[in-house]
Amino acid sequence: MGRILLNPCDYFFYGQHQLLTRRSLEGNIAFMMLDVDGHIEPDILREALARTMARHPATMGKLRITFPRGRPYWKFPRNVESAAQRAARVAYHHLDFRDAPDWQQRIDSLYPGGEPAAWNHRAGPQIRFEHYSLPESRSRMIFRWPHFMMDADGAHWFLSEMGRHALEDLASGATPPLEMPANLTNEPRPLDVLRNFSFTRRIGLAQRGYSFHQSHEGLTLRPLVTPPDRPCARHEVIHRHWTSAETSHLQELAKKSTPFGPALYARYVAACVIRALHTMYLEKCVETDAYLITMPLRVGISQHDANLFEKRPVAGNFLVTPILHGLRSEIDDPSALANHLLEQFKDFLSRQMDVSQWALMWAASYLHKWAYSLIFKLPLSIAAFSSGFSYYGEIAQPIRSLCGRRVMNLWGSGPTTTPPALNPVFSKFEDRLNLCLTYDKQVITDAMARRFVELIEGQMFAAK
Repeated sequence: MGRILLNPCDYFFYGQHQLLTRRSLEGNIAFMMLDVDGHIEPDILREALARTMARHPATMGKLRITFPRGRPYWKFPRNVESAAQRAARVAYHHLDFRDAPDWQQRIDSLYPGGEPAAWNHRAGPQIRFEHYSLPESRSRMIFRWPHFMMDADGAHWFLSEMGRHALEDLASGATPPLEMPANLTNEPRPLDVLRNFSFTRRIGLAQRGYSFHQSHEGLTLRPLVTPPDRPCARHEVIHRHWTSAETSHLQELAKKSTPFGPALYARYVAACVIRALHTMYLEKCVETDAYLITMPLRVGISQHDANLFEKRPVAGNFLVTPILHGLRSEIDDPSALANHLLEQFKDFLSRQMDVSQWALMWAASYLHKWAYSLIFKLPLSIAAFSSGFSYYGEIAQPIRSLCGRRVMNLWGSGPTTTPPALNPVFSKFEDRLNLCLTYDKQVITDAMARRFVELIEGQMFAAK
């Protein structure tokens, strides 16, 4: 049997997953939607899934805890080929809605969390691939995985490999060999992000990550909603998709109104989300000095000369999260807000806080599972987030076709804690932009969620 230890960021998401599982039935299960032009035979797609899982055995792994150190890891069989076939039969599900008059309602009821009872992390596999045949020769795929398995980039790479190697000639029994992309590895070892830093330097980085004072300290911060009485969440999704022309127009607006610097488009959209939050707060009569959002990034962004990712495995999270805020006093001055967001982002990079955050997670990953879980139960002084937020582009070799059928769109998201109960995720596909808002229906009504999306969109395309 082989094993792959969860990396420090995976361990963090594992702790968060356990917290969410205690509060709801869903845990932290992420998802991506693929819309495909054409029908795909189930046997061909399941075979493509099995062959891709065999290249990345953590996806079929069983979650285990080391003894006596108490660290989580993926356990997988040495004979991955036969195990992958068995795992794919569990992971793959197909439903034919081509003749169902209510197909739209039925498919809308399927996401985002999936069926909670289906997730047995000790038994595996750790992914689900749902295939729905739709009218007018269309297909929808829903790819699900626990966040502590991999990040969005990893999911994109997995789907990309399925797309590049799920060839039509599989229907005739041909099995062309899988060739790994140059920047992917299936080696059963976690990537050591801090490999260029000595042990002493790692401890120093971890201490700096722990003691770093955020610029929002001293502000009175309040969430838009309060936690529900019942510890059970039900997340829903709203999706928006903008055309190539609309996305191009949006980019031009961003260039005109956002100061030049790293992550320009992400900062522009982040400012739009913050201004939309301001309106939501006013309408709900909630007072706060600032609006806090997350902005996940790949670790290593500050290390311009260090190639931390010559190769990365599909499995694994490699994320850090700057916390950006917009002051209520600057909301009416778009230029001031844009400059403030750039200052915060540049400060994060200049202090190399991405590496410091990772070092802090690295230090925490040495805790025993019971002690690590205790951290998430303690009443820590955690800032009151107003909303989640993510913005990510495509990988170097994005998926364009699946089993000879063109992929029309790819987008996704995941649940969030309550509060904030709102999680807008922006993602690029080809030259188009998607927004997927996940929200907790216990505290966010459908009308509130629609209003939030309308406000964001209005801010994005407002004349500057």
